[in-house]
Amino acid sequence: MPREAVLGVDLGGTNMRVAVVTPEGGIVARAVQPTPPDDPGALPRLMREVADGASEKLRGAVVGVPAVVDYEHGVAERMPNLLAWEGHVAAQPLADACGLPAVLVNDADLASVGEHRNGAGRGADDMVYLTISTGIGGGVVIGGRLLHGKRSLAEIGQSTIDYRELRTLESLAAGPALERLSGLSGAEVTRRARAGDEAARGWLGEIAEAIAVGVANAIEAYMPERVVIGGGVASAGALLLDPLRERLGDMHSARLLDPSQVVSASGGDDVGLRGAWPLWEYVESREGATTLAPRRPRGEATPD
Repeated sequence: MPREAVLGVDLGGTNMRVAVVTPEGGIVARAVQPTPPDDPGALPRLMREVADGASEKLRGAVVGVPAVVDYEHGVAERMPNLLAWEGHVAAQPLADACGLPAVLVNDADLASVGEHRNGAGRGADDMVYLTISTGIGGGVVIGGRLLHGKRSLAEIGQSTIDYRELRTLESLAAGPALERLSGLSGAEVTRRARAGDEAARGWLGEIAEAIAVGVANAIEAYMPERVVIGGGVASAGALLLDPLRERLGDMHSARLLDPSQVVSASGGDDVGLRGAWPLWEYVESREGATTLAPRRPRGEATPD
């Protein structure tokens, strides 16, 4: 009897990644293609290809997208990095294309579930996840369940942390902010900082100050046991985390969460894909909010 799995999908602005994901978070088959900026039909075609080639019994598809997601209707509402895709990404057409029940989820929400189950969030019932790259997204897991409303909560980066100039966490701490500050790529800043360049360490420290404010706000709002930081900027590791934790130690939030519990993500590039099975479990068991419901192929009844 074939073992069960789900189809995990991670749509990025650069690449589309589709994989067969087991309950243990293992990836037994995968396909990666560049994301065409003006061809949203490429995603369902790739999903169909991987689904048709799977030897496992696929229970459904979990599709992570870089968008604000309307969880009530299974629709991607805003896709700033894939403007030509807006209005063309929804759970029902994807379900029809691959012949599987499908659920659409914000990519940072999906990564937060993957990090909670298979990464640095393991063992913490309550966790906040931030991904810091070109933008800043995030997800919140409370009581082991993804927290969301009718829409995804992954707009942590849009929280205002400088009220005088109405500047957001993302504008002050994401990759472009580091590049404006230094005149260098984030990777080059990290390389120089690791080589002992004090200016580069200072730039990372300034970014860390802004991130600390965002993290402190998340701690006050959600009272997590752990905060997990991922994304390209976070690849600086201790060069970013050490000044971040130091700044947090000066804030009221340090009374609510030991700064040592602000940690680097460990799920790697596959963290979103590895979140597909636990996210599907939430949906199928109805432990998640009922608005996060799988959209099923036409003609197939939704269970009561």
